[in-house]
Amino acid sequence: MRSYLSNLAHWEKSGKKKGKPGLPGAKDHPTLYQGTCSLELESRDLHARFVQLKIYDGQGWRWVNYPAKCSRYFEQRLSSEAWEHKSPLLVLRPHAAEVHFPQTKEIAARKVRESKLDPELITVAVDLNVKNLAVITVRQHQRIIETVFVRDHGLDQQRYRHLRRIAKKQWQAGKPVKGEHSNQQLWGHVRRMNEDAAHKVARSIANVCARYPGCVLLFERLRKIKAKAGSKSRRMNRKQANQLRGKINQKAREKAFVEGVVTVEVNAHGTSQYCSRCV
Repeated sequence: MRSYLSNLAHWEKSGKKKGKPGLPGAKDHPTLYQGTCSLELESRDLHARFVQLKIYDGQGWRWVNYPAKCSRYFEQRLSSEAWEHKSPLLVLRPHAAEVHFPQTKEIAARKVRESKLDPELITVAVDLNVKNLAVITVRQHQRIIETVFVRDHGLDQQRYRHLRRIAKKQWQAGKPVKGEHSNQQLWGHVRRMNEDAAHKVARSIANVCARYPGCVLLFERLRKIKAKAGSKSRRMNRKQANQLRGKINQKAREKAFVEGVVTVEVNAHGTSQYCSRCV
């Protein structure tokens, strides 16, 4: 609510007629305190892992087991003493429910101004593209130490085929009905493809940063890239590709900061004049 009021005040102060921030949505995420939730991940058998919740069935309280799925990163943090565990949250979706286990860690990272004074500073520059989702270049003393290419493995072409199907169905359906969303399954699949690619590319960037402690992660400042010309499906594909760049930037910042690496955005002017293979 506080964020909504702040955004609304900024919008009213700007004097604009469009772009009024919407009302905050209702959230029903109850906190599961001690004695109401238990997580069992000791078994190596994935089918034997479960989360135990204390449920009220109308007559009394009883413990109910639900199958649990978690990533290997969550398991590593669960056994690490550096990560502090908070009370889990029960997140209710329209057709599903999830239990989120917040974890916090105190990060010791140098400020950018202090890093600039270091004569041995190592920079990890990331150039986000379409086919090569990320070109990661590590430099020190104006010399390239390492270059890593992260390919899209056909993501752009697959996404374009899905968006072409969506554009064709929208053309066949005619004028859209206000308040209804078409092709929800295809749009959901496209969003999941982008989300998965963003996590994988961000993890590759964070792994490179982890090999050079004290380095600075550099991204281009890309804000006003608009899809122009081409068919409707191509314009939608370019928009999705631009959104993917933003997701990679955001998730790489988070994963790199866990390694104690700060991120800086630089002016994109002149950053792509030379091929990283030829420099």
